[in-house]
Amino acid sequence: MSTCSDTQRIMPRFEIHATGAVIYMTKIQDSYSNRKSPDTKVSYSESAVSAEMVTSYAEKLIEQLTGVQQARPDADGDYPIRYRSALYYVRVADSRIPVVQVFSVAVDETRFTDALARDLNAINTQLHFCRTFWVLDQILVEAEHLGATLTRADFDECAINVAEATDAFAGGLAESHGGRLAFDEAKALEYASPADDGVGCYL
Repeated sequence: MSTCSDTQRIMPRFEIHATGAVIYMTKIQDSYSNRKSPDTKVSYSESAVSAEMVTSYAEKLIEQLTGVQQARPDADGDYPIRYRSALYYVRVADSRIPVVQVFSVAVDETRFTDALARDLNAINTQLHFCRTFWVLDQILVEAEHLGATLTRADFDECAINVAEATDAFAGGLAESHGGRLAFDEAKALEYASPADDGVGCYL
């Protein structure tokens, strides 16, 4: 399955804030991470916490949440995990300050158009704590958290926000612009929408 890659970092991103059902974790090298000015001052948090450290911690967190013996990335470098009866992806953005990103594939196999860009922008104006964008024929909903301070509760909140936003907007996007509802297809029978549970807070 194609997910976010380095290409995404140099393509226009049309954002929304959302919540999803599958989590993958990918480690992406930021092509601008080494372009620092000689005068740039590096804080303690930046120098002491590397992307490798955050990735190791995130893998352990995934193992605790899912019960797998060893978290392994897929061919794209993402960590797909089953959580809250849904499928999510997790990645660690290897930038100057490592960030953990949790996202869903809301709609797969959809083409980019100006109309889609307008709709994604409109959705993003309604969202908090997450965003939506198109990349590589997929519409993703993504939340993120500073890697150095991520806790299990923070991870859970990211997943809830992604799932709620995905539930709210994926169907309409697929109906208007085509594509396959990948997040919906991956849900287990016992999946409960965060909105129905009263725990969602993306708006």
